[in-house]
Amino acid sequence: LSFESMQADRQIVDYLSSYGIRVQTMDNALRAYRSQIAEPEYGAFDFGRCPDLSVALAFTWAAAKVNVRLTGLNTLRDKESDRRRLLEHNISRISSISVDQSNWSVDIGHKNKAFFPPDKLIFQTAGDHRFVMAMSVLAEKSKPVYLNEIESVEKSFPQFVDQFTKLGYSFKRHR
Repeated sequence: LSFESMQADRQIVDYLSSYGIRVQTMDNALRAYRSQIAEPEYGAFDFGRCPDLSVALAFTWAAAKVNVRLTGLNTLRDKESDRRRLLEHNISRISSISVDQSNWSVDIGHKNKAFFPPDKLIFQTAGDHRFVMAMSVLAEKSKPVYLNEIESVEKSFPQFVDQFTKLGYSFKRHR
């Protein structure tokens, strides 16, 4: 992804930067750095032009315990899975979430919700590669991350599991 890209996915840089996360390109990759992370009381982001980013950022913000509203999610039902339903199901395991069907928005919050109950959490991917990759951010909070499958990631990033393992994390399959 280039900073000069016209792709909608380029917006990830703006979304992360709004929380004080420094992003730079290195060797044909993006690298995000923790700096002075600004944690506003509440953030709102419209994913109308880049709905696929909503999955990864929803898990990122849930793991970081950020209160946020995601809008523009109306096309998430028309993907490899019903991403809106799957997002709601999986995020509700680790954070509070409310869904507004009338305007296709999701609110993720952390008031009075313990992060990661003590028991093992098994997340569902519905065979959707974006969920396998998005849930990798949860490895910082729960090692390993238990997923019902990881094979779907072969479709878009065949080396993903190897790269993830090199960072010291792991997925466990739970059937």
